[in-house]
Amino acid sequence: MIHPTNARGVIASAEPTAQPGDAIREFDATLRGLGVTRYAYFRLRHDHAGPEILTSLPSAWLAEYAQAALHRVDPVLQRARRRALPFAWSTPRAHALDDARLRDNALAHGIHRGRTYVSLSHAGGIGILTLCDAPPSATGAVPADATAQFALLTFHAHHAEPGPTPAADSKACAPASAEAIARLSLREREVVRWIARGKTYAETATILGIAERTIKFHMANVRAKLDVTSSRQVVSWAASHGLT
Repeated sequence: MIHPTNARGVIASAEPTAQPGDAIREFDATLRGLGVTRYAYFRLRHDHAGPEILTSLPSAWLAEYAQAALHRVDPVLQRARRRALPFAWSTPRAHALDDARLRDNALAHGIHRGRTYVSLSHAGGIGILTLCDAPPSATGAVPADATAQFALLTFHAHHAEPGPTPAADSKACAPASAEAIARLSLREREVVRWIARGKTYAETATILGIAERTIKFHMANVRAKLDVTSSRQVVSWAASHGLT
């Protein structure tokens, strides 16, 4: 049962998505493979409009959360805006007394604690995945942290809207052609594609399963091959040549 909202965070349907797209099905299957049956994905946009929400939680929870704009007072989302590492939370502690409606809505649907993951994207805003009732281990982590983080990175990259290419950067890019693309190795093209989608070096390293220093090495080679001086120019070049 997957409940969506539309692009402005307003409920599009209180019914489960009848035929979710391949990306949603894969995302849902990955989480359920970890034993997660209650989760919520939020995409916070740069324009501060209401978040898009994809969740397996009851439609009644989503209806009240979206219609009352509870994202504006949700401390979990506020904390996620300020950090990139996973964190655990509990409803009584996370929801202050003056946010009684948010707290009561959570407790009414059995949401007592959870673990939250964050994916930052220059183009698509912030992707946030909360696994409800996911207990931390003694070290504060859970065994499935890496899998959950990877699932979020992949889904958010697919779900995020591409941003506009800055005109100034486009003008700054050196002329490039099909020959320039051909000079890039397959791995270099993979790296450029993820960086152009707004991923950091660290996130790209996680997605590709290689070290962050290797990502930096590939990007240095790409800049040299394209005769540009910054990663921002590489991103603009990639956008103009369909490598996003």
